[in-house]
Amino acid sequence: MARLPSFRGTRPARVAWLALAAAALLSLAAPRGATAATEPLIAFVSNQDGNSEIYVTRTDSQDALRLTFNPGWDWQPAWSPDGRRIAFTSRADGKTDSDIYTIRPDGAGLTRLTTSPADDREPAWSPDGRHIAFVSRRNGEPDIYVMNPDGSGQTRTTDSPAWDWSPVWSPDGRRIAFISYRDNRHEIYVMRADGSGQTRLTFNKGEHTAPTWSPDGTRIAYTTEQNRMGSLWIVNADTLETRVLASSSGMVGQSTWSPDGKRLAFIALVGCVGGDCEAGLYVVNDDASGLRQITMFPAADGGVSWSPDGQWISYTTTGGDQGAYQVWVTDADKSVVWRVAQSSEASAWQPMP
Repeated sequence: MARLPSFRGTRPARVAWLALAAAALLSLAAPRGATAATEPLIAFVSNQDGNSEIYVTRTDSQDALRLTFNPGWDWQPAWSPDGRRIAFTSRADGKTDSDIYTIRPDGAGLTRLTTSPADDREPAWSPDGRHIAFVSRRNGEPDIYVMNPDGSGQTRTTDSPAWDWSPVWSPDGRRIAFISYRDNRHEIYVMRADGSGQTRLTFNKGEHTAPTWSPDGTRIAYTTEQNRMGSLWIVNADTLETRVLASSSGMVGQSTWSPDGKRLAFIALVGCVGGDCEAGLYVVNDDASGLRQITMFPAADGGVSWSPDGQWISYTTTGGDQGAYQVWVTDADKSVVWRVAQSSEASAWQPMP
């Protein structure tokens, strides 16, 4: 297991370092071999126009296309496997309850999929694009449902009196991993796509969140928090064998697998001095070797996403102007970093055919 170093610098030194780093990084160009015709889009959420909306952009462009124009919030963008549609959560009518919508990446074809008077959110496409899992409170506590891409066939797959949420499809589409509080703490479960065979995967101490499947569908990465200390784990979905990959003196955020399944990128809070905290983007091999810090910024929300070709990692940080959330992209091997969008978060890469 690799352990992240605690941050010991003084606040003035950190502020000076961050100012110099920000100035240098903002001046960097983004050297990429991909052309605009082949480079995938990045979907993200931004309030740059005064409301939380869905946008798309290419990493080599400062021009983003706004897709939604609703009076309420739009968030949680999720690409269909063919890259032709984006499912998202919306309070389109300005009310407090949310529903699931889809839209094309050119802004056309806005379609409402759910009409429940309760919250529907967290859309997740099946790998074949034939179903969307989501979370709904229509029967009281949050449960996981599955529906067709046109909104038909909405079926409840969990029926626990406790919260079940954060559905993630296995690469073969046969199983769904999720978080449940049915054991009076956050645990990772897995079930068949129809809701049968619900099995608890995590038994080590602490609260377990942020499940994500390995590309080969054999393992699930997740984060654990105990006594304000975080760690990154993987568990075999069949044998329940676990391995801890990295631990931190602070929180560990969401992780993302590289497309080849050999590495994971994650954000970790490595320490605080007073109210000033530092969070870094790290990469570690799936055997717990090769832990490497990619970049360091003030506290981020932990959202990370690996590009389909494995070259780039997008993430959200507050390491910029006025402390606002921003989407940045880095080369996972060369540590070249540049800002893609201001006042933005929750980035997701478009799948490539």
